[in-house]
Amino acid sequence: MSLFSLRIQILILSILIYIIFPINCQLQGLAKQQTCLLRCVAFCLTKGNGENELQACEQRCKPYGEPGLCSSDRCWRKCRDLDDINPRPNKPDEKMKPIDNFTFIYDEQYLLSISWNPVPNADIYVVVHWATNSILQYSQIITTSPFLHNFTFSPHNLCQENAVQVVPISGIYGTGPMSEQNVIPPPRPQISPRLKLLSMIYEPKKYVAQNYEANGTITIKFGYEPSAWPLGDGDLEVIPMFHMMLCAEPDLTQAVPVPEFSKGKDQYTIEGQVGSDMMYRKCKFIYSIQEVHSDQCDISEYVHAKTDDFGNVEISMYQIVQKVLSLFEFFLHLAKCSSQGKK
Repeated sequence: MSLFSLRIQILILSILIYIIFPINCQLQGLAKQQTCLLRCVAFCLTKGNGENELQACEQRCKPYGEPGLCSSDRCWRKCRDLDDINPRPNKPDEKMKPIDNFTFIYDEQYLLSISWNPVPNADIYVVVHWATNSILQYSQIITTSPFLHNFTFSPHNLCQENAVQVVPISGIYGTGPMSEQNVIPPPRPQISPRLKLLSMIYEPKKYVAQNYEANGTITIKFGYEPSAWPLGDGDLEVIPMFHMMLCAEPDLTQAVPVPEFSKGKDQYTIEGQVGSDMMYRKCKFIYSIQEVHSDQCDISEYVHAKTDDFGNVEISMYQIVQKVLSLFEFFLHLAKCSSQGKK
């Protein structure tokens, strides 16, 4: 048999296996030895100091997590001797109820709070979570309370949808049903809409954008408030709204393009450029942050600015900081630009 034929047969077999046993992106339950281990831990914690004893209880209950703990279904149902050590006081057929009212919310620091209704008789809850694009790699957290606060997914999974399922565990009554899969979307970057005008610097170099030309260039620098975005400021692209309101001396001969802003040399700054004719035409602009984009997560969030969040500036010769030319050369250049603009 040729290598090519063998590969074709393997491919067909893989397709048949996928059709007969489709991949289920939801955990159906805990393994037998894991169930026994958690039952032991739950009972141990009720006899100690709660979550402070978790590590000690996990070590003490380690034998119950071994695959060879039992050799029969009857033994597994009892977790070997747990039912004998911790007999049910009453209602022997009582079953654990499922998780209800699962909720989640991100705070301003992108920390996640997860909560659900308490389950009667539950000693602990096991929170299982994984990125929905990789169910083979999941993590679990044990808590004695029906909530998790200040929780965060790993930076590797931050940009992914994450699924969460919760299992109530009782040392006496066993495990309850695993909750439905709750999908938590990735957080969206948030930022204050306010910008602070840091500088306007004139340079005697020609400004060209589309069909628009000016004899000089003005670089405008804004600062913005730091964000608590987990991937850092370097991952964020801050996009401002920089809108011309009016000019004291309008120019109807050419349309003025909207300037493009990009990351500044300093942290938490953006810079953009406009033509120098704006300063002798005394053009007024309003500005705020319009959008913020995460490069790694490829997620954008529009920023809703209120009236008080908008800044305004008039670009005039009195507000421009000269970068290269002396004050005398600066005004000579302005006079030259002004005379050319009036021709």
